[in-house]
Amino acid sequence: MLCFHRERPGIDAHSRAFLQRHCFKHDLVELTNVADNVNSGYQTRYNICKDSKLMDLIGPLHFDLGNQSKFLINSVNLRIKLERNKDSFTMMSATHDFKMVIQHASLFVRKVKVAPSIMIGHETALGNGAIKMPIRRTEVKSFALSSGMQSITIPNAFIGQLPTRLIMGMVSNNAFNGDFPKNPFNFKHYDLTYLCVLDGNRMIPSKPFQPKFDGSNCYSRCYMSLFTDLGRLACSDLLLRSKFGGVYASDELPQTLVAIHILL
Repeated sequence: MLCFHRERPGIDAHSRAFLQRHCFKHDLVELTNVADNVNSGYQTRYNICKDSKLMDLIGPLHFDLGNQSKFLINSVNLRIKLERNKDSFTMMSATHDFKMVIQHASLFVRKVKVAPSIMIGHETALGNGAIKMPIRRTEVKSFALSSGMQSITIPNAFIGQLPTRLIMGMVSNNAFNGDFPKNPFNFKHYDLTYLCVLDGNRMIPSKPFQPKFDGSNCYSRCYMSLFTDLGRLACSDLLLRSKFGGVYASDELPQTLVAIHILL
């Protein structure tokens, strides 16, 4: 949600509003109490595709090469392979007798015409070496945590190259593996009270996050870090504090680690 710009109407505003209201909320899959507005997002998605109606979706591919700003030069062989998640992960339903059928898929690629002098410059540069493109690699890791434990330590979470930013989310095991009644984007805080990362003997952040998601609702530092660490301090109205603690609670390591090039 924080990747969309508040100042830009249209697609950005619509996408942000859709995410806030319809995606990252409840596991409820009942349609009997629609008037209570308990899970209006599920009702909205149900109306879009009920009775096996055909629906179309469009959006960018979120992968490392697609998230960088450079164009590919000519004669670059690029193969893109998309793998489907199982229906129990991509769909929500009170029963298990539904499936998704993809009738057609298209990939739209933007092409540009460059000046002949630029193309000559590219050929000259390629004669002296290989093309180099800056890519920020994104990697998703999952760790299974046993229920009922009061303290959990994950040793050697990263081997080899260390990340410059770490985003953590917790979700139930059933939802992660795919379960029709569960929402895989329903991240929960699970009464988290302490969080930090150790780089050798150095603690990051220097003062660990110690939120309290009980009746005291003391998690302002975690809430503020979500915006300061992403450089969106002026966009705090995109996600209210009350929703952060009740629905979207998560903790991030500081964006300043990227600015001063400290490896985790």
